[in-house]
Amino acid sequence: MFGTPTRQVSKVTTRPAPIKGIDAYDSIIMMPEGFALVLRNFFAQPYGCQVRKGYRQHATGLPGKAESLCSHNKSTPKLYTFVDEGEGTAGMYDVTTPLAVPTVKLSGLKNAR
Repeated sequence: MFGTPTRQVSKVTTRPAPIKGIDAYDSIIMMPEGFALVLRNFFAQPYGCQVRKGYRQHATGLPGKAESLCSHNKSTPKLYTFVDEGEGTAGMYDVTTPLAVPTVKLSGLKNAR
C-alpha cells in the first residue's frame, strides 16, 4: 500500500525583505533580491516591510460575500462590487458612496469574479 519512505530533498533558504517594492518585469527566477511579486497588506520601507494597519468599512448590507471590486472613471467616478448571492447567482452593486445602501445595477450573473 505505502512505498518505502524517501528522504527530504528540499532545503530551507532565507531571502531578504522586499524593501525595493514590486517587480512586475522580471520572472521569479531572474528577479533580483529585495523585490516581490505581490505585496498584499504590506508596504515596502527602507528598513523592511510594514504591515497595513486596520481597515475602514465602506459598504454594508450586501446580500453575500464581495468577490470583486472595480472602478469606472468615464464621466463621474463610480465604484462597483460583484457579490456572490448564493445558489449560483451573482450581482453587481454600486458602492460609490461610503456606508450608503448599495444599489443593484445587474442581477442574475453566473459568478462574481
